[in-house]
Amino acid sequence: MAAPISALAVVRKGVRAALNTNVTISAVDVPILTNAGQGQEYPYIIIGGAGEIPWNTADASTGIGSQVIINVEAWTRDSAGHSYDYTNSDDIASQVRQALDHQALTLASGTFCGCHLEETLLPEEQADGITLRHISRYTVLVRAVGDPI
Repeated sequence: MAAPISALAVVRKGVRAALNTNVTISAVDVPILTNAGQGQEYPYIIIGGAGEIPWNTADASTGIGSQVIINVEAWTRDSAGHSYDYTNSDDIASQVRQALDHQALTLASGTFCGCHLEETLLPEEQADGITLRHISRYTVLVRAVGDPI
């Protein structure tokens, strides 16, 4: 029996590809990361906070699929200090939504069935007084990837 394939990994790569070069601030691409290292320049996007749930496709030929919940976090920093300028945060969240919500993702395996915005949260002000974290949560449906893990 073949090892199960995680739709989560497939979707994460598809989301990264959809956002790559499609999110910019001042005509500069916003980096898409899985983790930000110390000293990472702002702004950047983190693809994380994901989960995978089995999804019955109700189609005997394709069997089971997966519902993947994935967070896209826009991290920005206000250069004006302690004023929480939401402009870049809102702009990035808007561009992410344009690239993902009800848009087709190219996946390395499986069949893409849909992507939609579940919720977007208000930007979360960090303790330093100048950093914002703006989270948007998406659901992606995929079938015929393999057994969800």
